[in-house]
Amino acid sequence: MADVADVRTALAVYFQTFSSFPASLSDLVDRFLEKVPQNPTPGGQDYVYAPSADKLNYSLTFALENGGVWGTAKLAAGIYQLAAEGLLPQSANSNENQNQNDNSNSNANTPQSPAFIPGDGQDTDGDSLSDIEENVYKTNSTLIDTDGDTFSDADELLNFYDPTSKGGRLMDSGLIKIYQSQAYKYSLLYPADWSARSLSDTETLFTSNTGEFVSITVQDNPLSLSAYNWYLDKVPAANAAALKSLTVDGIPAIQTSDGLNTYFSAGAKIFVITYNIGAQQQMNFKTTYQLFLKSFMFIETAATAN
Repeated sequence: MADVADVRTALAVYFQTFSSFPASLSDLVDRFLEKVPQNPTPGGQDYVYAPSADKLNYSLTFALENGGVWGTAKLAAGIYQLAAEGLLPQSANSNENQNQNDNSNSNANTPQSPAFIPGDGQDTDGDSLSDIEENVYKTNSTLIDTDGDTFSDADELLNFYDPTSKGGRLMDSGLIKIYQSQAYKYSLLYPADWSARSLSDTETLFTSNTGEFVSITVQDNPLSLSAYNWYLDKVPAANAAALKSLTVDGIPAIQTSDGLNTYFSAGAKIFVITYNIGAQQQMNFKTTYQLFLKSFMFIETAATAN
């Protein structure tokens, strides 16, 4: 798994440098990777790398003969496929896998009711920043208040203060970056060591080094329904009472009971901000997801909010 993680990091850096993924893994050698790794198990399946036609995504297929660990998740033996969005299990049966992919693509923009509610990532000091988030924001995982100003690290972050410096502003900390969508005229903050890329005008991914990512997608809402009514129209079997109410940039929004999907309506569009935990079994970036929601704002009035 260490080799796979190294390749994934090299691919991310390559993309940040050239705004596309390489044609082959050999293009990473020297500048981004010491050498192309081989399957460590004698007689095992070699790594298979395939970029998408536009080189804005890729797949890296590999086998774990004895299982392994990805982040904090334990993986069973089997064949896996890594993409820019994260790690996914791949069926050993290619026909079955193709059917799964076809189904996945057909439902890609369809809201789903939560299958389960993941737990929070390990938080040693109990400050609502997981230990993994503490590394991202350079805070102390054994101190609730790293800079000693009487405010917890998570509270400072969500109020746009630097949790590592008394009175410091988050904008000046170097811990975050600003993303702006030219197509839909919004901006938000995301961790500086995450990668951000637009798959299209309607979908943008923000990916962590654990494989977890936040996506922002924009879907049509021709009747200008509220997010609540739009969601129930798409998922009629959903438990409406379990939906949470909140606001994003002052706009009424709803969130699924697992805390991973947030919807709000702006004119004839629905904005969906989703936290995908990938191969993880818990939410290592729960507070970071809240930062996405709190910092989201329209920088021009593109439509009348509902």
